[in-house]
Amino acid sequence: MLVPTAANPLPSAPFVRAAAELLRGEGLALDVLDLEGASGDGVRRVLDGAQVVFVTGGYPLFLLEHVRRSGFDRVAAPVVAEGSLAYVGISAGAALAGPDLRPLRGSDDPGTVDSTAGLGLVPFVVLPHRNRGRAARRG
Repeated sequence: MLVPTAANPLPSAPFVRAAAELLRGEGLALDVLDLEGASGDGVRRVLDGAQVVFVTGGYPLFLLEHVRRSGFDRVAAPVVAEGSLAYVGISAGAALAGPDLRPLRGSDDPGTVDSTAGLGLVPFVVLPHRNRGRAARRG
């Protein structure tokens, strides 16, 4: 299962296509779940048949907004925690696995959230691209 939602506002996101090609190249059947237009029942139905969910990069808070609105957080986090669904994330998708996305808040991120709490799949804040100035914001 590929979740490209974080990249939706970007004018170009070649890394989404590259991730899909990589997964297909490994022989995985690939369904796409765009959380921007998804609903709770649809998310549950799609994830019920998945073994792996791969969440791509883009805007972290935009992703988080749609994770919450669609119910992805309430469906995916428990099944990942129990071991029946594997979670893979790159960039914003990796940060989503942590307990908080606050250090990744950017002025250009179109996402609107009341809380920056992530999925809490890992007990540490994930700082992808740390070498691009985000480390200074983690204060």
